[in-house]
Amino acid sequence: EHLAFTLGVTVLEVDPATGDAAGGETVTILGNGFVEDCTVLFGATDAASVTWESSTELTVETPAHAAGLVSVTVTNPSGEVGVLADAFTFA
Repeated sequence: EHLAFTLGVTVLEVDPATGDAAGGETVTILGNGFVEDCTVLFGATDAASVTWESSTELTVETPAHAAGLVSVTVTNPSGEVGVLADAFTFA
């Protein structure tokens, strides 16, 4: 009997980890398990754009957001979710 094993989604790093509250900045999200057409949230706000580079890297444009520290969430179309708490600061 073969058991399917899925690592799911892991968010390891957001670089840079700070950006302007006006949004529009390009950041790189590093992790594992990313698939094409995944979505990214900064807090509860959708990223302005998401470019899938590989299963371990996304290039994302930050949305406009109130100043403060937010979690970054990556969700694959299959519903797998990875969250990095307090990953990005809007200044």
